[in-house]
Formats: sequence, structure tokens, C-alpha cells
Amino acid sequence: MMNRTLALLLAFVLLAPALLADPPSSHIPPGSLPDPSTPAGWLFANAHVLHQTKHIPATHDLEPLLGLVGDASVVGLGDGTHGTHEFSTVKLRIIDFLVREKGFDVVAVEGAFPVMNRVNAYVQGGPGDPGAILRDAATRLGYYFWATEEMVEVIEWMREYNARRGDRPAVEIVGVDASDDRTLAADVVAYLRTVDPAYAAEAEGVYACVNAPRPTGACRAAVPAVHETLAGRETEYVAASSPRAYHDALYAASILFAGSRDETMAGGTLWARQHRGSSGKVFFWAHNEHVDQDNPSTDAGRILRFALGGGYFTIATMSGPGSFMGWQFNRVTRLQDPVVNELPPIEPGSYEGYFAQRGAPALLVPVRGNVPDWLRGPATYRGGGSDGSAAAIPLELPLHHDAVVYVDRTTPVTSIMP
Repeated sequence: MMNRTLALLLAFVLLAPALLADPPSSHIPPGSLPDPSTPAGWLFANAHVLHQTKHIPATHDLEPLLGLVGDASVVGLGDGTHGTHEFSTVKLRIIDFLVREKGFDVVAVEGAFPVMNRVNAYVQGGPGDPGAILRDAATRLGYYFWATEEMVEVIEWMREYNARRGDRPAVEIVGVDASDDRTLAADVVAYLRTVDPAYAAEAEGVYACVNAPRPTGACRAAVPAVHETLAGRETEYVAASSPRAYHDALYAASILFAGSRDETMAGGTLWARQHRGSSGKVFFWAHNEHVDQDNPSTDAGRILRFALGGGYFTIATMSGPGSFMGWQFNRVTRLQDPVVNELPPIEPGSYEGYFAQRGAPALLVPVRGNVPDWLRGPATYRGGGSDGSAAAIPLELPLHHDAVVYVDRTTPVTSIMP
């Protein structure tokens, strides 16, 4: 009797994987598969169903990303809107997965460099309140779209990961936008006080005009001298501090009064590959238009593609019906009020209209390579601005992105502003 029991148990162990696996397509009755010449049929054969947009431990559904991302060192994570809850949570899933499976260790965000440096200190285990930092950036600089529970969740995940990472590299967050000139100047002067007090006083005088309500052309012409001095004294300053502290100050001085936001974000992402983390692998999180690899008007992604070639991989986000958060200027308080906005209806012949035909709650759609005409486009998708506006954006998708995460129904993020 015992031998029979052991034999049955052994048989179950051997058969269990087959019993628990998804049934092979050969078991599906002939004629029940969708026509592969239709969007639904092509998506059935080529897109990957994501079982959750929430951050969960299970990652089996994300495994196709390993082959798609390949050896890319920068992954662009695009927002169809900054105010969509599911876009933030699915990106946290992707970040977590690629940190563990591909060794990515830096998240570069469309945010101010000094602000995210302070957040990063918290991520590395330091004291502080990330919500307070994000609220300050919202009121001073207009980065309302990061002052959300969803971004705090990302930051707290990073801190928790670092606390438990063992011998893996720490993950970091860095801001690659430049819109906090006063703090940039103050941080450069603070660094100089530690390595060259005499020149710090001179630099402080040069930078005094940065605090004016409207810095003059003469001011803008004068401030590069500080960067030039920093660059010329590298050996001396590194010896008196550290390579990281020096390169942070040098970079801060270089983006003071930066011109093109997209050039700054692309340059900042490339800078982060060298001076943040240890793997040279970076996420670039910004609007779809900024991570877009072939957009001449918002061309951070295009600059990254030119610099990295196939080393840049971009993922856009799109959605079906739903709502998102926008921020509208209040003339009384002089602040931005969070407002929930409904997405306009899906247009026939749009990318969302095609993706919805698959009938899945969320999809990872590869769009690189040989794709059908309907996916090649041109077609439109709906994008939302941080002000709550929404518009149909036309593009030939495979020219602009390598993959799309499509979420069938979406909800707004939750603001942490008082």
C-alpha cells in the first residue's frame, strides 16, 4: 500500500507542471482562434497579456520584456498622461522587474535635479519626508504631477529595496530636468565652500543675480564662468571632496539657465549613466512625447536614440476609457488645483481602438520590426497634458516607440497636496 501511495505521489509530481501550465494552442478547437489578419488576431498571437497593473510579487507576465529590452542601457518609460494611476503602478512593476532581472539601478525622472537629489538621500536610507519634498517642488516649481501617492509609492519601494538588497547595487533616483535655478546655484556655492572657500565667495557674487525675479541677459552670460572654473580645477576639488560630490556640482553648474528642456533631459539621462548607479543602466520616465525616439519637437528620446542607437528602448502607455488627474491654475491661490478629467471617447481606427479588440485588461504590445499596416499607421492615440487637456496625437507608432503598455480602463492618481 505504501509503495502504491509513493508511486501515485511521484506520478503527480511529474505531471503537475503540465497540469498547471496554460493549455497549448493545439488544444483549442480549430476555427476558434481569431483571424491573424485582424487586429484582434495579430494581438492574440503577438501581444502579451499583463495580469495586473498593480505592483505585485508575481512577474511571469513581464518575462517577455527580457527579450524585448535585450541589451538596452536606457529604457524610456512614457506617460500617456502624468495623472493616470495605472501608468504609475505598472511602471513600478516594470522598474522592479528590470532592476532584479537586468540590473537597472537608476530612475531618471522629468523633475528638477536638486529636488530629486534630496529625494535620493531618503531613498539611500537617510531621514526625511519624500511627500514634503514633492509638495515643495509642486508649489515652487510646478511639478504637481509628482506630488502623488503613486510617486511616493515608487520612492518607498526604492528605499525598501535598498534596505534589503543584500550585495546588489543600490537603486537611485535623479532629476534630469532643469527648472530650479536658485537651488542649483545655492548647491554649487555650498559645495565650493567645502573645497575652496575663497572662490565660493566669488561664485556667490556671480550667482547673486540668479535670485532676481527676471535674471538679465548679463546675468545669463556671467554664470557659465563658475562652471568653467569648476571644470578647470577637477583634480584639486576631487581630492578635497569626492568624485561624486564634484560631478554633482559640475553638472548643477552646467544646467543653470539651461535652454531646451529636452536637450537637458537627454543630457541628464546620459550623465546619469556615468555618474549614478554602477550598471550604466537607466530608466527615463517622462511624457510619451519626451521618450519618443523620433519626435522633432519634444526630442529627448530622439537625442537618446542618436546617442545610443539600439541601446535605447522606449515604452509608451495608452489606455481605453477612463479618467486622469490634471492640474489647473487657480488665480486666487496662485497654485494649481487637481481636477479629474475624463478621457474623450476612443475614435474608430485609433491605436486604442485596435488594442481594445484584444479584450484584455492590460497588454504589452511589441511594435518594433515587421508589423501589420494598421499598427504601422499613421493613426492616433489620446494623450493628456499636466493641465488636464487631452488631444488625439497622430503618429506612425513603430517609428516612435518600441513597445506599448495598453491599459483597458484607467483611474486618476491621488494628489498629496493639502
